[in-house]
Amino acid sequence: MFAITQDKPGGPNTLRWEKAPDPTPGPNEVIIDIAASAVNRADLLQREGKYPPPPGASDIIGLECSGTIASVGAALTLDRIGERVTALLSGGGYATRVAVPIGQVMSVPEGVDIVTAGALPEVACTVWSNLVMTAGLRAGQLLLVHGGASGIGAETARRFAAEGGHVVIADVDDELGNALAGEIGDRALYTHSDVTDPASCAATVALAVEKFGRLDGMVNSAIRMGPTALVDLSLDDWRKVVDVGLTGTFLMTQAAGRWWIEQDRSGAVVNLSSTGGLQPYNLAGAYSTTKAGVIMLSKQFGLEWARHNIRVNTVCPGHTETPLTAYMRDPAVKQARADVTPLGRVGQPDDIAEGILYLLSDAAAYVTSSELVIDGGMSTSLFNHMPGRKWD
Repeated sequence: MFAITQDKPGGPNTLRWEKAPDPTPGPNEVIIDIAASAVNRADLLQREGKYPPPPGASDIIGLECSGTIASVGAALTLDRIGERVTALLSGGGYATRVAVPIGQVMSVPEGVDIVTAGALPEVACTVWSNLVMTAGLRAGQLLLVHGGASGIGAETARRFAAEGGHVVIADVDDELGNALAGEIGDRALYTHSDVTDPASCAATVALAVEKFGRLDGMVNSAIRMGPTALVDLSLDDWRKVVDVGLTGTFLMTQAAGRWWIEQDRSGAVVNLSSTGGLQPYNLAGAYSTTKAGVIMLSKQFGLEWARHNIRVNTVCPGHTETPLTAYMRDPAVKQARADVTPLGRVGQPDDIAEGILYLLSDAAAYVTSSELVIDGGMSTSLFNHMPGRKWD
């Protein structure tokens, strides 16, 4: 086969189109003859050496693809050979062939051409995992989507509307935003909005309420990654992470809370932090600092708003196996993470969803200013990994 390879990190000039070894399928894998792949931010970071592939993954860049099943592993039946599919990858998409676990392969949707299908998995699986599997969103609720005019934000708006909800698409790209709202129809509204601007956030909430007549519980999960050592991190990159993940969470929570207080209505907010907000993540200092700030911010909001019966809490997920965490589909990586988790396994999406739904529900009516850590005990087990110590 042929693939795009590189022997050192750098710009586009480090990439080469050359012959590479053909992949061999494992028992539960298929070989796909690739028709198209896509360019994601993670691909660009990997090319620059800032986002190394997970252990056991292909060194070839590419996290999604579309094509035709050419062969199958020994544990699978032959009836899918020749099927047009799209797949979520842990790597290897920038090639003419790739081996993929069957659980990461999906049939190309009817009416979608094979090239377009190559850009579906990352966006669609991210949205489905966040909205349906994790957040448990249901028909009739109102969703405010930041940066919603394109990419993951746009697919979020489409998916939520398809589930019966209403969406407000907030962005600075008016042309794409208006086009997307027209595509979705009556369940969608576009507004020009800057998540870091308090006046813009307040206006966005006001417009959403004016159009749809309600504002439900809010889940804030926006974040920008800055995978760089703090000594090398520019002030501009630091601000990008903090402005979106912390300042953006503050401004949107504040805007929603002001409306609830003015209307004398109760409400519930769940802000997503991370175990990275409880302890530092190496080479992710801006991210960890931001996530720690989200925890304290939520405590402060919860304290100040308790008398209005507006609850604000935080969920801190640990290692969780989702369609997005492709590196944990490698058995060795998954087992290694399970080995450092006292409960002996990595988390599943429903583990996190149960916590979020609990904090949003009336069952948590006496819970506010709290963080719920859902990590199987991992973040409290440091001393179990000291030399000479282990648990049975």
